[in-house]
Amino acid sequence: MTNEEIKALIQTSVNQGLAAGYNVGLEQGKQQGMAAGLTQGEQLGFIKGVRFCQSAVSDGTRKGSSKCAQVLKFLDGLDD
Repeated sequence: MTNEEIKALIQTSVNQGLAAGYNVGLEQGKQQGMAAGLTQGEQLGFIKGVRFCQSAVSDGTRKGSSKCAQVLKFLDGLDD
């Protein structure tokens, strides 16, 4: 093998290694981003759900529902 062939072989090996490392890093970044997005989506969904039902729970409490009062107390505790 000539020096040029050895250099080309080394360069090909380096490029393959870099590409493999890049692809692994990219995949890990995607997975972390999706996990973070899912967590944020769950939190936002929970908050929207609580806000959606809070007025009905308050109304039920005003009308004497002890279950609604318990739920309202729990929801008020979430602010802490």
